[in-house]
Amino acid sequence: MASKNPAHELLRSASIRPAGREGDDSKCEAWKESFDDQRQTEDRPRSYQGSRPARTDAQAEPAGSVGEVCVVATIANLHEIEQVYGETTALGVRHAVYERARELSRSGRATVATTGAHIVFIFGLSYLSYKGDASKQFCGAIIEHRVVKVLGAHAVPLGDAAIMAVVRASAMRSGYQPFQDFIDAANLATVGHHWCERYRADMVVAASVFAALEENRLDFDREPVCAAGDSQDVTYYELLLCEMRNGQRIRIGSLVGAIERLGMVRRLDEWVVDATIAALRRNPALRLGCNVSAHSAILDAWWASIVSQLHADRCLASRLTIEITETSAFTSTTEARNFVKTFQALGCQIALDDLGKGHNNLIALIGLGVDIVKIDLRCLRQEGRTESPLGLRPLVQFAKTYAASVIVEGIETEDDAQQARECGATCLQGYLYSSPSASNIAEKR
Repeated sequence: MASKNPAHELLRSASIRPAGREGDDSKCEAWKESFDDQRQTEDRPRSYQGSRPARTDAQAEPAGSVGEVCVVATIANLHEIEQVYGETTALGVRHAVYERARELSRSGRATVATTGAHIVFIFGLSYLSYKGDASKQFCGAIIEHRVVKVLGAHAVPLGDAAIMAVVRASAMRSGYQPFQDFIDAANLATVGHHWCERYRADMVVAASVFAALEENRLDFDREPVCAAGDSQDVTYYELLLCEMRNGQRIRIGSLVGAIERLGMVRRLDEWVVDATIAALRRNPALRLGCNVSAHSAILDAWWASIVSQLHADRCLASRLTIEITETSAFTSTTEARNFVKTFQALGCQIALDDLGKGHNNLIALIGLGVDIVKIDLRCLRQEGRTESPLGLRPLVQFAKTYAASVIVEGIETEDDAQQARECGATCLQGYLYSSPSASNIAEKR
């Protein structure tokens, strides 16, 4: 007997009723008194119907049939929120995400069922209004992307805290897998006595960065990557993430680690790459590079729109360099390799950042097949390794075995530049070649 689709069974067993009014995330008092009842009822499967009429079981088509896409969403950090902030706050976050799901079901003409941390949508493909030549295989990914962005788009203000929900979503494929296979918990380091304090601190950072994103206060500095033999020959400009504060551009790359630990970095990386593409469109003569986390180096819903844009404009893609920064380990080396090959096929250059510094990135260099390797001279200098057998020259020579170009970063003086040239560097980057200011190039949204 064929196995049943658990998501579809969940919908069939739940009572169907019209979605209510959209809730206000900032007003938790209205439902605070009903927490006991809410915990008893919301932990059971519930279903809401969007604007399309409800069908009887006899009329209903199986989820995932032609013309429908089933998407399973999960609040991946709900357990951590409860541990750190308490049950009341966790219920408040869940309530807010449920309300967003109801609103999406209305606007997307979808059926939605909720149970615990999980939300199941059944979308008709008429919802897909994506502009472009995306093939049918991207339909599920595009809808996944919209679900994640809508459900996790904004922080939930509860008391003095602003809590970000980490939402994961996957479209059901043919030969449905068990429901639990779609739950991708956030990669959180919860070992140690002080992880709760760090989680709170990371959440404050994430809420601040995403608030800056929503308020159009994120921008970039440009830092040139120059040919080793001629500093006037700029290979491309790397865009370094900044926040505008009181008229000043403050680099915030050091804050990305907190967002990675919370499992939210893909949303930020999508904005970074999308803003870089927009800058390339406005500046046809420029070649630009941008950073993405190793966590983001996996082909999923977040990349569907960007892949489609680059596929439609290969000339633009050829001017884009994506630098993978391995401040956290790759989720999967196989997935990362597929990511690299896909973007290379579109015409992009792929760089592995900070060779010798990240999580096993010497191994990653061998397996990924990147075009460019970057070595940070500042890190080697701090470790006293620039003159050691494990220092700059061996790293450069090792990197040149697996990549066509080797960039040495952290060039601050002419002596640094000369040392890098003697060690065989292809390109140089650092304050020696950077202007004190750079014009805004991020797309204002």
